[in-house]
Amino acid sequence: LAKLPEEDKLSVIKRFFACRVPAVVFARSIQPPEYVIKAAEKYGVPLFVTDEMTSVLLGKLMGIHEELIAETMTIHGVLVGLAGNGVLILGDSGLGKSETALELVYRGHKLVADDAVMVRKIRNQLVGQAPPLIKNLIELRGVGIIDVSKLFGVSAVLDKTNIAYVIKLEKWDDAKQYRRTSLDGDKMSILGVEVPCSTIPITTGRNMAIIIEVAARNFKLKMSGIDTENHIDDVLTGKSKR
Repeated sequence: LAKLPEEDKLSVIKRFFACRVPAVVFARSIQPPEYVIKAAEKYGVPLFVTDEMTSVLLGKLMGIHEELIAETMTIHGVLVGLAGNGVLILGDSGLGKSETALELVYRGHKLVADDAVMVRKIRNQLVGQAPPLIKNLIELRGVGIIDVSKLFGVSAVLDKTNIAYVIKLEKWDDAKQYRRTSLDGDKMSILGVEVPCSTIPITTGRNMAIIIEVAARNFKLKMSGIDTENHIDDVLTGKSKR
């Protein structure tokens, strides 16, 4: 535009804005010329100015665009940031998922969503967050709805997190054979993405918050290449001398 004659500048800009573009962003703190401002006003096109480099700006806009068009679903459950991973806690109503999440917050972990978790699939990864209406909120039976960010501070909540691990809670069933270990490594498919999953039975006397915290830390240890169960199995079968 800067190299064009004055009359050509106006002609080009008018044709451009006549296309009804949603908005125009000037990067690197470049200020729009007066003739651009007038054309934008005439056609009702918003103008923005940012100090970001063009390549950085495009990268951020592409990230926002990916989130907006990502495949999405809502899951009944609780999502917490625990041991550096997003842990999705599932189970029937009344099993104490919210109470467990609150105790995890007491233990220094972060709430992402309670009751309803919005899950997006972005570049084959699952990102979870709370619906706007219930962001930072937990409902406790007999107490009501509490705002975790106001009660415990903003450090107790996360806006969103990648979902790396799923824990399913279920009532203890005496007729069911529960594995003492989880060598097989169960998976749960969410939006076509396979996520490591563990099922934890609930019975009187079990501290679910501690068990979930330990399970999440053990999962992180496995991801770093240290698998205690496989090591014990190797020792028992003679594959390892240790």
